[in-house]
Amino acid sequence: MGKLINNAITGQRRAKCADETAPICPSVCCSSSDSDGSIGATTTRKSRPKGIYSFDRPPPDEIDNDNDNDSGNDSGNEIKELLVVGAGPHSLSLLLRLLEPDPDLLSDKTRHYQADYESKMRPLSHVRNHLQKLSKGPSVTLKRKKEKKTKTSKQSNSSRKRTAAKFCNGNAVLPPVPPSLSLETVRNSVLVVDSSGDRWLSQWKQNFGAIGIPKLRSLMNAHADPYDHRSLEFYAELKGRGGTELIQLPKLSQRDKDFHGPYQVPSTRLFNDFHDLLAKGYGIEDVVRKGTVHSIDVVRGDDPDRDGDRDDDTDGDEDEPVFRVTIGWDGIDTSTTTTKTIKARRVVCAMGPMFNTGEAFWEASLRKELAEKIVSYPSDRILHPTEIVPFLVNKQKEQELLQRQQKELLLQQQEQELLQQRKQELLLQEQEQEQELILLQQEQEQEQQLPQPQSPATSTNTSTSATESALRRLLIVGGGITSAQLAMLAAKSSWCRSVKLIQRSRALPRHFDVENKWMGPRRGQLLDEFWALDMPQRAQLLKEARLGGSIPPEILQQLDRCQQNKQTQHANDNDNENINNLEVQEEVQISQVQWNETEELFRVEFDDGSDFEECDMIWLVTGSENHLDNYSAFSRLREVLPVDVVGGLPVLTKDLSWGCPCPSSSTTANDEPEWKRVARKRMWCIGSLAGLELGPDALNLVGARQGAVRVATSLRRDML
Repeated sequence: MGKLINNAITGQRRAKCADETAPICPSVCCSSSDSDGSIGATTTRKSRPKGIYSFDRPPPDEIDNDNDNDSGNDSGNEIKELLVVGAGPHSLSLLLRLLEPDPDLLSDKTRHYQADYESKMRPLSHVRNHLQKLSKGPSVTLKRKKEKKTKTSKQSNSSRKRTAAKFCNGNAVLPPVPPSLSLETVRNSVLVVDSSGDRWLSQWKQNFGAIGIPKLRSLMNAHADPYDHRSLEFYAELKGRGGTELIQLPKLSQRDKDFHGPYQVPSTRLFNDFHDLLAKGYGIEDVVRKGTVHSIDVVRGDDPDRDGDRDDDTDGDEDEPVFRVTIGWDGIDTSTTTTKTIKARRVVCAMGPMFNTGEAFWEASLRKELAEKIVSYPSDRILHPTEIVPFLVNKQKEQELLQRQQKELLLQQQEQELLQQRKQELLLQEQEQEQELILLQQEQEQEQQLPQPQSPATSTNTSTSATESALRRLLIVGGGITSAQLAMLAAKSSWCRSVKLIQRSRALPRHFDVENKWMGPRRGQLLDEFWALDMPQRAQLLKEARLGGSIPPEILQQLDRCQQNKQTQHANDNDNENINNLEVQEEVQISQVQWNETEELFRVEFDDGSDFEECDMIWLVTGSENHLDNYSAFSRLREVLPVDVVGGLPVLTKDLSWGCPCPSSSTTANDEPEWKRVARKRMWCIGSLAGLELGPDALNLVGARQGAVRVATSLRRDML
């Protein structure tokens, strides 16, 4: 296979060149074959081409230091081969599949078939060897094993191909798997940007930690490992954590024809540890940069306006598109932001959903009423999902600060007691030993120099204490798993005296976000039926499959116990400890809310005719719809490359690249210039935005695998 070479002068790819720094490839340096079969595998070299920079964690403000003549916010002539927006499970799964020499790139339908037949899967010894390689680092993990072409191996490979072809649209011959990218190529030519942090799964871990989620809602075979879907299970067994951290799902019957297992989900800690191992084992644990993508634009490669001047022809072909991504990099003190424009040949959007919560009718009414009274709207007391997690993080910090203050106070009190005890002993010996009297005077002087302990009432954190005393009664609105978890968490918190959870309908018990049949043996059939629908029908099916919010049966059980034992507390039930202040009311909605500015509390009326209730804070955890219009970063891109939107989601191609122009556009696909058609093929979306192609679980970990397989296959071919 050819190797990916980024020529600093021409921007063209040169095949099989051992000297990548040479502007013109000398014929004597080109080898006839690749030893490892990967893209971008190179020999040791003394210098790096100008268009490449090392990812040894440089600060963001040094990204464009190689060009002193940059105009505006441009980052010079450097063009990244790939820019990935988001560092969650979807993008991690994608990058790992770009690196893995022997990846699982089977379609979702084929992989689910193989899961029912152990003889069709990889040998267990291969999966265990894979896990052992991960612990030894990327030099071992990414090493391609040279297979001996024996008669047995040829027969085995032929058998696997026939089996896979039987379930891949009836094709007799499967297309060859494109070669993997080298680690050097990924670290030098791929940029991953995430607004939450510079580590993989930063937002994921923050959300799970703030809400206190002990286990996942996805099965143990749903993860980012590109090699085998059973690797998380074997990892838990090898670490001796399978019995405690692979948690059996209660009330999940093995007689269910729509679901045949597995019946375990991983703990949050096990899942995080495993994915930390994946990132480290493949050598990409430090490739993420913290930054917020403000806009994505695309221009023609020879556009003279793309970077202000045209002194060279680095960007090459006129049909070669270049994406211009404007990113806000956070400064060291997090209070300053530097805006840079990064150029890339390809872009993958793997950011999370952008929900537009909007305003309930009573919110709009309250806002209007307070505006007429010239009273400020209590936005810090009415929180939406994106505001709740930061609030909880601050609360955790306040609790930690309070605990430290209490610990320091206790230590000071103990020191005072010890000094007082010593003082009394010395006073008793004062008449016998004059020397001890001198020691007593010295200790008294030391005692006067010690800081006096502060009582909790006079602590420096007086504003925090005042806020805590004010936020004692909490009202939560929502009927899904997140609202239930938040209610349980708040009820156990020391700062919250009472919690009331209201739901507009009866709770829907469900182990997963979607029905069990989407996770079982009929998944392939359901996906075929889904793909046979037109786009409006697919959008409707997405809504019907999820049916709004749902709650796992075990959490519903805990909520029911709280209701039944509101006045009494089980002494030996740790799950219900300190949560008897929680009340759940179904089939009720808010009809009116009034704000008492003097007492700083809400008066809430419900539509069931019950008396009004007072509360100090309202959390709105109601369902909301993800819509492409909520992604402001796509505004400019949609002007240049308009796309059809159905049900709030973009219409993508089968490989999840940017779809054809929308019907309302005056430009058709045939009318577009070649560089725009190429740009559409080099712009991909995975995650919730790919719902019209991936199905109801596009946002989940199952969808992360399915989307990563499609995009990784396309990327590996495009970057040949």
